[in-house]
Amino acid sequence: MQRRVIPLITGILFVVLVVVSIFVGPSGSATNSNANPAKTLAYFQAPHAHNAGLSALLITLAVTIGLFFFASVRDYLRRDEAQASLAGTAFGGAIIFGASGALSVGALLAISDSPKTLLPATAQMLNLIQNDVSNGMQAAGLAVFFLAVGIAVIRSRLLPLWWGWVTIVLGLVAASVILSFAAFIGMGVWAIVTAIMMYLKLGKASDNGVVSPQRKDFNATV
Repeated sequence: MQRRVIPLITGILFVVLVVVSIFVGPSGSATNSNANPAKTLAYFQAPHAHNAGLSALLITLAVTIGLFFFASVRDYLRRDEAQASLAGTAFGGAIIFGASGALSVGALLAISDSPKTLLPATAQMLNLIQNDVSNGMQAAGLAVFFLAVGIAVIRSRLLPLWWGWVTIVLGLVAASVILSFAAFIGMGVWAIVTAIMMYLKLGKASDNGVVSPQRKDFNATV
């Protein structure tokens, strides 16, 4: 039961935290990449700094819980031993994706901690890191994750075949960089649907007495 519930809970909670962090986080023209440096600095001088701090906290929690969800996806794909390499590659992409969130957190904390001591040019640089540099890492991480998972699903049928193709499309969208934000939005839907599918599949396997290859190997050594 625990193995079924963990991906479901972590997947849904990950999406909720990301969505809430977007809504409470910094927004508006002053936070755009091409914003005037002076306007960006003025924006982060209270009360908006508090919103940035709350957003940073939520993103940190999302990264932490999200990695547990992605680890569950990796372990699920490893039920087919032939997909172990792709499962590891997918988790590597998830780590890059998580690192992009951590980079955004660092930039948000740096710009909102004591904005009155910053120069406009410094505020602009941190804002660019938060917007553009982290987005590049995000696109790369999502592309690797989606493509690896999609191929593994198509090869193994551990999830429906059509879902494997949907996942590959998301990976290609992420790899385009230009459309990577669409892949980021798609990740929310993908995570919830995949978490539910895994919950149902693991339930059927448990009812049928099927044990993963890793568990079999462990039992054989006891």
